[in-house]
Amino acid sequence: MQPVDELTILAEGLHDVVRRRILRTYIAHMEEQRRHFAGFQTNQQGEFDAGLRPLLGMNLLNLGDSMEPGAYQVNSKRFERAVLDYYARLWRLPSPYWGYLTAMGSTEGNLFALWNARDFLCGAPTTQWPAAAGARYAPVVLYSERSHYSLAKACRVLQLATPAEAGPSLGRCPINAGVWPRALPCDDAGRVDVGSLLQLATFFYRYRRPVVICLTSGTTFSGACDDWRQITAQLQRRLPPNTPQQRSYWLHVDGALSSNYLPFWPEPEGRRLAIDAQAASLHSICASPYKWLSMPWPCGVVMLSEPYRTVALNRPTYIGSGDATLSGSRPGLSAVVLWNQLCRLGEQGQQDMIRRCHEIQRYAYQRLRYLFERLDPERERLFLQPLLSGSLIVQFSAPHQSIIDRFSLSSDQLMVQGKPMLFCHLVVLPHCHRALVDNLLWTLAQPGAFPTEKEA
Repeated sequence: MQPVDELTILAEGLHDVVRRRILRTYIAHMEEQRRHFAGFQTNQQGEFDAGLRPLLGMNLLNLGDSMEPGAYQVNSKRFERAVLDYYARLWRLPSPYWGYLTAMGSTEGNLFALWNARDFLCGAPTTQWPAAAGARYAPVVLYSERSHYSLAKACRVLQLATPAEAGPSLGRCPINAGVWPRALPCDDAGRVDVGSLLQLATFFYRYRRPVVICLTSGTTFSGACDDWRQITAQLQRRLPPNTPQQRSYWLHVDGALSSNYLPFWPEPEGRRLAIDAQAASLHSICASPYKWLSMPWPCGVVMLSEPYRTVALNRPTYIGSGDATLSGSRPGLSAVVLWNQLCRLGEQGQQDMIRRCHEIQRYAYQRLRYLFERLDPERERLFLQPLLSGSLIVQFSAPHQSIIDRFSLSSDQLMVQGKPMLFCHLVVLPHCHRALVDNLLWTLAQPGAFPTEKEA
């Protein structure tokens, strides 16, 4: 039997006085945590519109295909389709397209896209193509070592092979000194190595193995964007186009945070990184709008090119719709909240948001640079990674664990001067005002804020 603590749900429940006291204490603690929140890709500046509060008393669900009304009438599918149309315009996705709002963030979007890619490349019928005849070889998934961890998980769930599993039976690896990698190498900024990706894609094509290529628009730690323009141009030269009977590759982009704001970036170099699905001939893309627009719960969007969408195998009479999504029951309130946020802000509102974030990021970077020059003039212990165009992230040498915990700073190992070092990052989103940056900087300037060489 588990030990009893104050949160244990007893058979008789909890007295209202006790329950309310626990919630008040918890809410106060979370408000304090939010006040110092600086190191993860979620906007904490959320305002739940009072006009939407009546919807909190409803079990608002979007069941089945987003494009079909279905039998469950307490839904928000009209709002869902309006949000999908917005993202199709934002990413220049050619018509016809299809998508849905996920119950999770981009993790579900990645899993759904790879599921569709696997079935498509294995010859399944699509909404516009018949099933491919003849023997099909299972696809190989190519993603970088800086891709989101959900891609590796999706491969395990879907039993999709990476180069490490598919390559050894075919011969020596053409990259990585002949050793087959699970994930592709990246440059120092975190962008996938284009040459390695193209070599492996070409290698597997020679052995009749189609590939699922997963690019990233804004990596988790540095915010780097893979060079989709160069990659797609090269792929179109090296691999044949998909046809009903010859299916060569699937190109997916995990847009997570960055794809929400890059079209509004204040500098042309950053805007150039914004996804143009038409120019890239993308097959699928996903993103996590809650990270940029702020929502009380995770929510993602995944979109596909309609001709490549494999047909939903099941149409349950119970829901009156095709069972076309991964999550089945999806929170209908997500669509209404997103629609409301996007309409309230407009493009000008989002341009103002990204401009303020951009300015504060530059301010934080300069202040950290001056601080590190003062604390470590020889530049032996404290390092600051260069800013990347299109990224709202500042990467710096990790302080003591107490500071990491206080400011919710995520951390990762990076190579510096040939040695692994622990780094943290500041993610400048709309909740990250100058006062929060100044608080973090003041804390980092205190004696003992960073580990000594022996402690490191």
